[in-house]
Amino acid sequence: MSATLSMPPGRRIGGTSLRQSADRPRIPGRVLAALFALLVVPAVLLHLFDPETLPIRRVRISGEFLHLAPAELQRAAEDVVREVDRPFDPLRHVAIHVDRGQRPFFVHSHGMEKFGHPDFELHGVPRASLDVARRLVRHLVAAVVSGGHFSEGETTQLCGFSFSFSPSEAEDPAHFSHGSLRLGEFKLISDAVTPEMEGMLVA
Repeated sequence: MSATLSMPPGRRIGGTSLRQSADRPRIPGRVLAALFALLVVPAVLLHLFDPETLPIRRVRISGEFLHLAPAELQRAAEDVVREVDRPFDPLRHVAIHVDRGQRPFFVHSHGMEKFGHPDFELHGVPRASLDVARRLVRHLVAAVVSGGHFSEGETTQLCGFSFSFSPSEAEDPAHFSHGSLRLGEFKLISDAVTPEMEGMLVA
């Protein structure tokens, strides 16, 4: 007994009859998923662990296609070595934020917990003195990474200033995950004083 393949009547669009082709059967989704797991995933893993290139940066599945990042986004082995051998920069691990507050600007750090130290905060920084404040925080971060430590009630000298550390005055106590020290009581000790530095006296 022979079986006859029966095709459903096709729709006509623009004078053309559309039918499912017997030469191109529709593959069930479960079968496609199995093929993807057996063939495509191992190929991607081999690429990821290729010692000559960095891992691909984007893998996006759209329909039945696997889109990989262009080759120009990959780095050669020498680029990886150059990245690893680059001098340690603490500011890649600590962020310095500037927020507008009730007393002009609130300058503070985030990430000092990575070095077992409270963050730093300055309140009431004038707009013209923001660069001075950010530079001061950067130097404090570098000092901590080099082995320094600052505590409440302590006074230090840095970047042409003498200033003290006091408890945090942040409006939200949870703003800093490892606590914070407020910088204040600024005094100029540098012979080369700029208007921007003088603005820190009100912080």
